[in-house]
Amino acid sequence: MPYLLLDEGAIVDSEHWSPEARNVVAAIFRLEHHRGTREAVELIGLLARWLEAPDQTRLRRHFAIWIKRVLLPNWIPESEGTEWQNLNELNEVHNMLAERAKRWSEQWKQQGLEEGLKQGREEGRKQGRQEGRKQGRQEGLMESEQKGEQKARLEVARNMIERTQLDDQTVADLSGLDIAQVRTLRDELKR
Repeated sequence: MPYLLLDEGAIVDSEHWSPEARNVVAAIFRLEHHRGTREAVELIGLLARWLEAPDQTRLRRHFAIWIKRVLLPNWIPESEGTEWQNLNELNEVHNMLAERAKRWSEQWKQQGLEEGLKQGREEGRKQGRQEGRKQGRQEGLMESEQKGEQKARLEVARNMIERTQLDDQTVADLSGLDIAQVRTLRDELKR
């Protein structure tokens, strides 16, 4: 069985295959490798014009079906998926694409912004939780250290009061407690 090998990439990128060239195969390859919605709409329009002869009706329908089944699912927003199923003519597909494609870039931009905000919020929350935990640990350690120091000062003052005859001011100076704390401790020990 004879066959013809075509290099899609070479046809799509070649200057010899200009947009004006009435070559359906080149247009199909370019459509598969389009660089944006606008280019795709233009290519479908070219195909529709090239195949407008009455004897090309079947071919136009086949192209419409191929575009609906193969290309459109990757192009159109999910919210518009079912409307395309009723299109059976290449001109209908082109007209609807030309009309709708103008709105899609705005929808995609809005969708991208929403996804970006959502991702930013999630990352912010995660980072906030991590920083909160870190700060909580640091504060907990500091508080623990402070309580430990306070407990140690009270223990030193208690030992001085019980074992020496030092006055409250001297005990306060040596233990690092204030005089009121030393007096309260002395009163507790007398009970």
